[in-house]
Amino acid sequence: PSKTHSMPRFTLPIAYMLCVLLLSSIPGDTSESIPTFVLSLIPSSIQNLLHIPLFAGLGLSWIWALNPTQLTTHQKSAALLLICISFAILDELHQLSIPGRYGSVSDLILDIIGILSALWFQHKEPFQAWLTK
Repeated sequence: PSKTHSMPRFTLPIAYMLCVLLLSSIPGDTSESIPTFVLSLIPSSIQNLLHIPLFAGLGLSWIWALNPTQLTTHQKSAALLLICISFAILDELHQLSIPGRYGSVSDLILDIIGILSALWFQHKEPFQAWLTK
């Protein structure tokens, strides 16, 4: 596939990353904002576990974006790991600058579990069909 054909596929994971950054930018303090109120309804233990499906989704979006490229399977996996884990680290660091939020190693570990689960899911039959679309 040509670059012009595969380039729009990269908009999905980039948009996904921007959405993750927006979520990470919601203050964790007791302000009166609607996003803060909605987050306050979700227990923190559940919020932490949501890192896994959130970053699995990010990983799957990158798998889909990288699929039509000329990279080998190992190169695609390495690119996915490099991009997603780097982003997870940057996201945790970003949260250090948000009032009432904090970055943590445990959140980073949950992010990585999500990313690794995306690599596992890519080999399952339902995802194989999705990747070729």
